[in-house]
Parts: sequence; structure tokens; C-alpha cells
Amino acid sequence: MKKEPVVLSWTKDELTQLRLLNRHEMYELFLGIKNGFQAQNPISTVLVEKIPTLERISIDLDRDESMDIPFITLVSDTNNIETLEVPRIHRIIWSIFYNYMEEDGGDFFSKM
Repeated sequence: MKKEPVVLSWTKDELTQLRLLNRHEMYELFLGIKNGFQAQNPISTVLVEKIPTLERISIDLDRDESMDIPFITLVSDTNNIETLEVPRIHRIIWSIFYNYMEEDGGDFFSKM
């Protein structure tokens, strides 16, 4: 696993912001969700596979508001770009990303 942080970028109201995320902490968090909810959470399974080599995760909140199934973009250290659909029913996953995007943690459930 790489030691460098993962860059999270998100766009809201046409403003893009960045945050550096501790790769190991992020990996451990999603690994715990994967192990705890294996049958119900394929999103964590994919993230656990990708986090070790990720450079960036991008979320376009402006675009996702109008989509039936929003997605995140994953960019690996080899510049491989993939999209990962994260249906809104995956409230825990979205809550984690919203907490990453807001300094105070915010209230994810008010955004749904």
C-alpha cells in the first residue's frame, strides 16, 4: 500500500475543493464496513481493493443531484480512471464521503 494520502476532490455549486485523506485510516474504515456487511455492501469491497493504489477520488455533487444512481470517479497511480456507481441506498458510504467533505462532519442525512 502506498504511504501518500489519497486526494478527495469534490464539486458543489461549481466550486471544486480538495482534501488529503490518510490512506491507511481510509482503508481500515472501509475494510471494517466490508467485513461487517459483506453481503450488503459491494461498494466497500471495491474501495478496499482500490484504495492501496488510488491517487484521487472525485465526486461531482452538482451532477449527482440530477442522477438516479450517482457515481464517484477513481483515479489510480497509473492514471487508470474508473467510475464506481454508489446508489443512494448506500447511506453509510455516502455519509463517510460527506463527512470527509465537511470540516465539522456535517449532517449527511439532511442532504438526502
